[in-house]
Amino acid sequence: MSKRNSSASFTGILFFAGLLIFPAIGKSYNLTAVNGMQAFQGSAAARELLGKNGFVVADPTFKQIFEPYIKSPQTEEPSDKKPLGDSLPSFITTDSAWHTYHVLLEEGVKNMEEIQSQRLLNFSRRLVAVTSNLKTGSNELMTFAAVGLALQDERYRQTLSPEAKSIVDGLRTGSLPLAVPIGFELSPLQFRAQRFYPQSPTISDYFAARQSTQNSRSPRPERVHAGRSEGIG
Repeated sequence: MSKRNSSASFTGILFFAGLLIFPAIGKSYNLTAVNGMQAFQGSAAARELLGKNGFVVADPTFKQIFEPYIKSPQTEEPSDKKPLGDSLPSFITTDSAWHTYHVLLEEGVKNMEEIQSQRLLNFSRRLVAVTSNLKTGSNELMTFAAVGLALQDERYRQTLSPEAKSIVDGLRTGSLPLAVPIGFELSPLQFRAQRFYPQSPTISDYFAARQSTQNSRSPRPERVHAGRSEGIG
């Protein structure tokens, strides 16, 4: 007995006995001799077709396309010898393996981005604190740091200077390129999170803050040096 997917929203299960028993032409399959047959959960009509043709397509539905591959029918109850019992082996098709890979990859990336989000947030807070205490003129660097933090921290966003607030609002809701104190113009469209990012405000804001950092050129060498002397680098 094997399984395969027919679509993402609807899953058909194909049961077949032809590989185990080869009856004479015109004769029915002997289902009592099929190993694991007790796990068949189809209707009486489906069982009759299975015995007649050697295969039948049932129509259970699943929430996820990979569910039929991880929820195999149990063929043997748990015992001292087999604490987990036994179940039918899964026939893994390439479409299910490919889909499952993408589901797991996306979940892994999401978890990683949540961790990176906190790291970037902590760094941005340190950068803002350091640039605020620099003795030499550093308005451009302060604005650069403030924009990065404000894209992740809504509370801090309310305390921004008019210049920094204009940049942040433009990146979050605008569409025209924006001039920034450090680096080239930024396109707000590049700050719009796609795929799974919009599902979580935390990583959606992180995506925007990361874009701000990646799309801006590094500050001038002397300012980087000044920042390091204060403990950033």
